[in-house]
Amino acid sequence: MLQRYHAEYMMQGFVTSRQKRDFLEAYAVYEEKGGNGTAEGWKREISELPVRDDLAVVNPYLEILKKDRKGEDEHE
Repeated sequence: MLQRYHAEYMMQGFVTSRQKRDFLEAYAVYEEKGGNGTAEGWKREISELPVRDDLAVVNPYLEILKKDRKGEDEHE
């Protein structure tokens, strides 16, 4: 989950307050379970992203899927 959040937010280039809270809550569970440290860098990078509650959030994974499907339709 942390890896997906990290990848999504880094592609997005910002986080909303809710996204940041969701990431930090998941990170807290990871840390409590004795995580191996991999996510520490992700947490730092997420913390450095600007918080933008004024922008619409578009899931980058859905956008990639839409582009892939559009490309498939053009090849048919």
